[in-house]
Parts: sequence; structure tokens; C-alpha cells
Amino acid sequence: MELVPLTPDYPLTAFDCGDEDLNKFLLDDAKPSQELRIANTFILEADDGRIAAYFCLLSDKVSKDEVIGTRTAGQRLMLHAAELWFRHPVTGVDMHLEVPKEW
Repeated sequence: MELVPLTPDYPLTAFDCGDEDLNKFLLDDAKPSQELRIANTFILEADDGRIAAYFCLLSDKVSKDEVIGTRTAGQRLMLHAAELWFRHPVTGVDMHLEVPKEW
């Protein structure tokens, strides 16, 4: 697997993670969001070249205080990982991001 930044000429192919909103964002909104400098998207490519996953770094924040109590029954919080490890695609530095234990 390889982590690569989304570029304007990156060939976005069919992607289905089981969540229509997340699929739509990658296929329809990720590139425009980068052009507007709202988010930077990174693609995790499987060894066969297919898109295995993606994540975005947003030019904003998610506050615990803003999230707690704002969901209605059946909605889910769109934060799916408590911990991420990856090699930064520009600097080559190994990155480790972890949600604080008290969350």
C-alpha cells in the first residue's frame, strides 16, 4: 500500500466504502475542496492500484464541545479512527496521530 496526495490529475475511479456521503465527497468534492484550500486529501492505494481508503486534513477544527449532544438518534460521528500512523508524503517523516484517552 502507498499513501499519495490527491492531485488535480489523479484518476479518481469507482470507490465504495459503504457510506454514500463519503463516496460522494471523494468522487465529487475532494478536488474542488483542495482548489479552494478547504481540505487536503490523501489516498491510500492498494498494491493493485485501487483506492483502499482516503482521509482529509481540513483547514478547520472539530471541537468535542461542538460534537457532544449534537447528534440525533441514528446519526454517527464521522471520526472513524482513534489512532493513525502514516509517512508524510512531502517530508517523509513518520506521523502518529492519536485521540486523547479521555475522549
